[in-house]
Amino acid sequence: MWQTALLIPLWLSTAAAPAVADYVSDRNTTKSVNDFARCFVAAQDAAGNAWWFVPDDQGGVLSNAGASDVGNSYRLRLVDHGKFRAVRVEPAIPSRPPAPPIADAIDRCI
Repeated sequence: MWQTALLIPLWLSTAAAPAVADYVSDRNTTKSVNDFARCFVAAQDAAGNAWWFVPDDQGGVLSNAGASDVGNSYRLRLVDHGKFRAVRVEPAIPSRPPAPPIADAIDRCI
């Protein structure tokens, strides 16, 4: 009986936790990967925010994960689809949403 009593609070805490999908945002841009990344990086630099970019054969990843003194880290995936680029932002830590200024920078750069 006491085992059941211990599991109920655990179940309630996981049931109340938001899913990663609650924090994922998908957008599209006609800018090239380099143009979007250049704009986003300029916005992050102007705000004094940490960032890194790793290009790959599909586009690249922008993030601030691993930087010290970062509240909510993000992972921004750019995927080149020819006529447009998909911009997907998701939390680097699944239980914490990306900070709102990231959405503002994305909106300015789309």
